[in-house]
Amino acid sequence: MRAIMYNPISVEPELREVNVPSIGEHEVLIKVRAAALNHRDLHITNPNNKKEFIYGSDGAGEIIEVGKSVKNWTKGDQVIINSQISCMECEYCLRGEHSLCDAGSVLGGVKWPGTFADYVKVPSVNAAPKPIHLSYAEAAALPLALGTAWRALITKAKLKPGESMLIQGIGGGVALYCLQIASAIGAKVFVSSGSDDKIRRAVILGALDGFNYKSAAQDPMSLSEKGYDVIVSSSAASIESSIRYAKKGGRIVQFSYLGNAIPQFDIDAVMGKQLQIIGSAMHTYSEFIEMLRYVEQSKLVPIISRRLPLDHFHEGFKEMENGNQFGKIVFEM
Repeated sequence: MRAIMYNPISVEPELREVNVPSIGEHEVLIKVRAAALNHRDLHITNPNNKKEFIYGSDGAGEIIEVGKSVKNWTKGDQVIINSQISCMECEYCLRGEHSLCDAGSVLGGVKWPGTFADYVKVPSVNAAPKPIHLSYAEAAALPLALGTAWRALITKAKLKPGESMLIQGIGGGVALYCLQIASAIGAKVFVSSGSDDKIRRAVILGALDGFNYKSAAQDPMSLSEKGYDVIVSSSAASIESSIRYAKKGGRIVQFSYLGNAIPQFDIDAVMGKQLQIIGSAMHTYSEFIEMLRYVEQSKLVPIISRRLPLDHFHEGFKEMENGNQFGKIVFEM
């Protein structure tokens, strides 16, 4: 089968022919129809990784083989793949906090071969029915990004209707899902970006307004005079501005750490404004089911920036590296 693999010598992804994986008794083999690119795929492309691996955390496709102990799936079932692999035995898994699993991993990497391939094997519990109203490409764009957004907004921030919210850095998959969810909840959503075009497109999708952080002429506080109840961000550098922009008693949710900046905290402001700074990552199995139920009920459709055949993967990686995407980049098999 074809697979996009990491080459530790060139420190680059490359297309290879590899064997179709064999499955265990509690696993299923999926014919991948589409798989989505994430920033994580860029992070793991680095010289510290000395072993080969197959990329890809997100995907959707059809089950073509089931392990002998699998009872809930049959050949031909259309599924979406949960990228969070958990042991189900540690103290965190036993209390339902699978994203904190001691032995946890994510599809795509040395521990577990990923979805940028014609076939992928996963534990049977990591397959879920594909939302009927979505194509394979749209379904593949959901798992990691929407799961991260769902946990950040619903579980961690506990966003409420009418609250003001700022999304720092609109354009990526998680940020756009935050916009879609928050708008549906009834929050007053504002965005920031270094691109006026991305701000314009976010307003079309439901944001009330936005500011360009590269423009000194724009005052972020002019959009929400007393600050923002909730701020979500993926940038390591934005924590300082998030503290400035947050309303008294506000919640700041950091769901990633893009960039190499080492932030300096204004601890006086954190204490004086009584802010909550909350770390959030991935999602639990129950949150994955909750978000899929929401997708079905709301008929949510992911924003896809670009669809590419698998052998054009370099174009997708380059677009994400340059930060040009608005939505998810999806490879179709």
